[in-house]
Amino acid sequence: MTPDSITQVAARLDDLVVSVAELLAVECAGLLLRDSADRLRTVSSSGSAADQLERAQETTGAGPGPDVHRAGIPIAVADVLAVPDYADLAPLLRGSGVRAVMSAPVLAGDVVVGNLNGVDPAPHPWTDRQQAALQTFAALVADVLVLSAASRGEDVAHLTDDLADLDDLDDLDGAMP
Repeated sequence: MTPDSITQVAARLDDLVVSVAELLAVECAGLLLRDSADRLRTVSSSGSAADQLERAQETTGAGPGPDVHRAGIPIAVADVLAVPDYADLAPLLRGSGVRAVMSAPVLAGDVVVGNLNGVDPAPHPWTDRQQAALQTFAALVADVLVLSAASRGEDVAHLTDDLADLDDLDDLDGAMP
């Protein structure tokens, strides 16, 4: 896949992630995808809180996103810092604006290839409507991934490698003076 085509797919995913935040009236949203080495990788986020959540989940392997990936079902958490199973996240998320998190699986066929997360800064329950809408957006993300990978003769995991590497480069560019 050419760098330009990777950039186009990344832009489509970024647009979807931004739309999730806007349409669901959440602070921000983020996308973690499974790469060819079976690691969850941050591919997109619409705000710093979602970016911190995604990076913390990558680092610890704990959180709603990894749980969704393992279970294959949506998870809604009223306060991620109050869940004992997510204690490893607490030091990485305190003061980050991450409290309420809902996560939906991104499915390519029957395979969970990642998760889409909605994030809010104050603890609260999630509505059934918000959770259903997040699942719809996760299905759209899956369609973009599957169609983009197929049109280039790749599998989704290798496309994720390229997208995550692009995100890593963007992080480096942002860190330079």
